Amino acid sequence: MNAGGSMKISSRDVKPNLIVMNTIVSAAASGFLVTNLNQLGNIFPDESQISERQILYHYNVHSLCNAVLAGMVSVTASCNNIDLWAAAVIGVIGSIIYSQSKKLISRFEIDDPLDVSEVHGFCGIWSVIAVGIFDIEKGFFYTGKADLIGIQFLGAICYSIWAGLLSFIFFYSLKKNGKLRVSTLYEVIGLDFIMH
Repeated sequence: MNAGGSMKISSRDVKPNLIVMNTIVSAAASGFLVTNLNQLGNIFPDESQISERQILYHYNVHSLCNAVLAGMVSVTASCNNIDLWAAAVIGVIGSIIYSQSKKLISRFEIDDPLDVSEVHGFCGIWSVIAVGIFDIEKGFFYTGKADLIGIQFLGAICYSIWAGLLSFIFFYSLKKNGKLRVSTLYEVIGLDFIMH
């Protein structure tokens, strides 16, 4: 994902090995933290974890996979120009952002069964901002200047407004034309039964 998509892959100063290692370390740190918090703190309770025995021995594979993705998304913007320790920190912060945004989405009763908004939306915003903090050449930890953080934050806001505006126009036009929802019959019987 990140090694093949980086613009500096053919450059002599940045090797694909660093990009791959940063991606793996970030994903592993994110998955490790969410899995252990899930086990210790039960931050993603669901119906299958009702009994005490299931709580003690249940690992949520869905949360693990999404946490690994959250780590990969979180490090994508900066994977070619950070150290390994920074990749781990970015992954850990990405896992916290993922878990907290999952709670936020659930609290507002937004239907997102695959956690796409949490992984790609919230962690994507964190990925853009993390460049301003951890970049080896211009990041805050190396230069002490917060200029790049402000630029990256502005970029994240612009991307969010752009995506939100286009999504609103698209889905609002679908709603006005009656194409956003299926009919009541399909809702009651289920699309799987009728379409397959």
